[in-house]
Order: sequence, then C-alpha cells, then structure tokens
Amino acid sequence: PRGQTRLVRKAEKTMTPAEIAALQRENLASLMFADRAKIDDLAVHLQIKNVGRAKVASPPLSLGDSLARNLPAIKAPMAFLWGELDATCLPYMDQRLTFLAEHKPDAHVYLFPRAGHWVQYEDAPAFNAYLLELIRRLEAQR
Repeated sequence: PRGQTRLVRKAEKTMTPAEIAALQRENLASLMFADRAKIDDLAVHLQIKNVGRAKVASPPLSLGDSLARNLPAIKAPMAFLWGELDATCLPYMDQRLTFLAEHKPDAHVYLFPRAGHWVQYEDAPAFNAYLLELIRRLEAQR
C-alpha cells in the first residue's frame, strides 16, 4: 500500500513562469523532498523539465502490485534505497521492509535518514557514498 500523499497539481496554460515554478516547488515539497529547505532553483527547474517530458502515466504503475507480483522471480542482485521519510512509502515502510525480507532476503536495503523520495538529490553526498560502496560490495561478490 501507499500512503495518502498530497496530490501534485498540474500547471495551467495561463500560468506565468514564476507561478509554474512556485507550483512545482510545492509539488516537490509534497511528494519528493522531506526537507523543504533543500528544494533549490535547480530542483525546481528539473521538476519543470521532467513534467514536460513525461511520457508515462506513472500513478497506475506505482499504485499497482506488478513489482510485488514479479519480484520473487527476479534473480539479479537487487538494492532498495529509500529516504526514510519518502511520502510514497509512509506509513507503510515497515510492510515493504518485511515483504523484502521474506521475498528478497539477499537484497541490499537501506533507508537514508531524514530524506524523502528524491533522496539522490536531497542528500546526494550520502546517496553517492552508499551507492559507490554498494557497487564495490557487488563487484567483490562476482
């Protein structure tokens, strides 16, 4: 299950660039970042570009159970990295961790403290350090 996140709002054609930027800043605060103070102008710019380039309607995918149904059949090494405050996971993070422990006990699972859904942006130093260490560990296992 997914938590009840605030719905993101879509920009309207009548909005000015400043209004669109303000709207996307709020969308980032609602869904992507745990710490509003870490939403900088680059994050807003990226959000505006990402929304404009989106080709897939992600809610039907993210709200479905296709990953849970198919996960046990995947044989590749896996890692699940979340911000501990990821709005798409709360308040069900414990259920996700239990599911992974049961179905993918060898998977690497890590929760980044005080980070949200865009953990790789919100806490890039910690994310990058963990990812490099994970790659080293996986390479050593080969």
